[in-house]
Amino acid sequence: MKKLAFLFAVVFLSFQTSSSQEPCLRKAWDAFNSRNWTLAIQNAEDCVFNFNTHAQQIQKNLESANYKLPLNFNVPKALTAQQKNEIFSHGLLNDVAASFWIIGMANQRLGKSENASKAFQQASLFTFALCFDADRDFFWSISEDSKQRLQNK
Repeated sequence: MKKLAFLFAVVFLSFQTSSSQEPCLRKAWDAFNSRNWTLAIQNAEDCVFNFNTHAQQIQKNLESANYKLPLNFNVPKALTAQQKNEIFSHGLLNDVAASFWIIGMANQRLGKSENASKAFQQASLFTFALCFDADRDFFWSISEDSKQRLQNK
C-alpha cells in the first residue's frame, strides 16, 4: 500500500486531462499542475457544483446494476480499447470524483487539512470513478487513493 501511495505522489503532477469531458476539470488540472492551488480548487468546485448531482446518479445506477470495474488498478496497457471506452463513458462520474480529489490535494498543499479531509471523503464515495494517467496509459481509483489519504492523515 505504501508503494501505491508513493506512486501517486510521484506521478500526480503528470496526470493528463485529455479524457475528461468537462472544461472545468481541464482547467482544474491545469491549475493544479501549475501549483496554483487556489485556482485549482475554484475550477474543481465549478465541476462539483455543475455535475455532482448527475455523478451521484451515475454512481447509484452502477451500484444498483452490480457493476464490476473492467480492470485491476494500476496495470499499464492492460485494457482493450473497448474497456477504456466503457470507463470513459462514465465521464461525469470520473470528472466529479477527480474534482473532489483535486480539491483535497490542493487544500492539503495549502495546509487546510480539514477541507482536504472533507474533499477526500466525498471523492471516496465515488467507488466506480477512475482517473486516467495518459503518460503511463493506466487508470487509478480515485476512491481508493482518497481512502488511503484519509487513513494516512
